Amino acid sequence: MEHAIVKNILRDYNLGSLEKIDELSPGYANRSYRLETDQGVFLFRWILEKGIEDLHTEISLLNALKVIDYPTAYPINRADGNYITHSAQGFVVLYDFIAGKQPGLSETVGEAIGEAVGRLSSFEPPDRFRRKNTITIVQNIDLSESLSMAPYQYPDIYDFFREQTDYLSNGIELGLPMGLIHADVFPDNTIFNGDQLKGIIDFEEACWDELLFDLAMTINGFCFPENNLSLPLLTSLVQGYSNNRKLSPEEWDALPIYIQWTAHGMLSWHLSRLSQQANPRQEYRIRELMSRVIVLRKQENSLSEFFRSIQETALRAH
Repeated sequence: MEHAIVKNILRDYNLGSLEKIDELSPGYANRSYRLETDQGVFLFRWILEKGIEDLHTEISLLNALKVIDYPTAYPINRADGNYITHSAQGFVVLYDFIAGKQPGLSETVGEAIGEAVGRLSSFEPPDRFRRKNTITIVQNIDLSESLSMAPYQYPDIYDFFREQTDYLSNGIELGLPMGLIHADVFPDNTIFNGDQLKGIIDFEEACWDELLFDLAMTINGFCFPENNLSLPLLTSLVQGYSNNRKLSPEEWDALPIYIQWTAHGMLSWHLSRLSQQANPRQEYRIRELMSRVIVLRKQENSLSEFFRSIQETALRAH
């Protein structure tokens, strides 16, 4: 990001003069930068994919979360009161900068993240917030049917994706409790100071869906060191979540396949892009997720038993 571009954008804010800008992480859907001025440090986000309406929805949600002091980075308005800057490079939004770093995987971190996601699951968003999830089984089916005509062909990946989508189509979307979900709680979207959670950021995928989707996706983010499911990490995260929101019996029963479903959903997100544009980084991630899904499918019964033991332990404790 050239300094001249940033300086031009900063003219619309009351944030002082640019001193330094450093890229934090090259994301798939946006790029984030640490922006330092003579008045402080801020988060500069360049949005690569989302449209203007989605951005307005995200900003409205973040301002609602600010009312309950939820740990996240809140948007900063420009001098004219607006939050979004239109530039030749795309939309830009500035946020509070939260000092800290991406966490490692540990039971303490897992419990803290679980509690934060459980709190989000209990939050009632503004009535107008009913944005649908971009990852659905219908979207997966449509993608499956389009792959034969894709400009880039990966036969083994496509065969796996079609079969797994068919397998999952009857096991999910069970009429479970709905609500606000972040949909992308991964280590690179969280900020910690040691083991203390400082914030969950990047609510651009936030939507209205089954709450279990968010818990299962978070498990995929924080319980798979070296792409292998860790039961101690899983236990701490689920227990942390349960501190703020109790799962229904139906949710406990569905959790094993939802962990599998959300891993497959991530795969679909990457595959929809890889099928249109070769990208070694995304192909590697897809194959990693394929391996994970295969193992999770084999572990469905054992995970069901594991979650039953967690429930029984919780009941005895009360």
